[in-house]
Amino acid sequence: MGEGVVTLTSSWTTAKGEHDFKPKGPDDILEDPHRINFFKGCLTEIATASQEGVIIKSYFGWTSTDNWEWVAGLTDRFGVTWVDFASPDKTRYAKRSAYFLREFFGHLIKY
Repeated sequence: MGEGVVTLTSSWTTAKGEHDFKPKGPDDILEDPHRINFFKGCLTEIATASQEGVIIKSYFGWTSTDNWEWVAGLTDRFGVTWVDFASPDKTRYAKRSAYFLREFFGHLIKY
């Protein structure tokens, strides 16, 4: 890659205690302000770098759903979607950060 070109392959954050969340219904949302602040910080710095002339080739915020992690198994939750690992269908619930990202990038998405 040339000078001033950046490919961000992964950025993530997790919080202990998200396992304690037990949704009461499909509209229940896990509040995760730490993750929203994390993404705001990353995206603000990416925007600043871009405005200063750095070519941002890609950005990947890890991950869209909670997943199994090599070191931590299912004890850490990284995603913007909470997965009920105990349910047969692995039911998913959007966290507040998923709505933040939808709003942040919404103008770029064409339906």
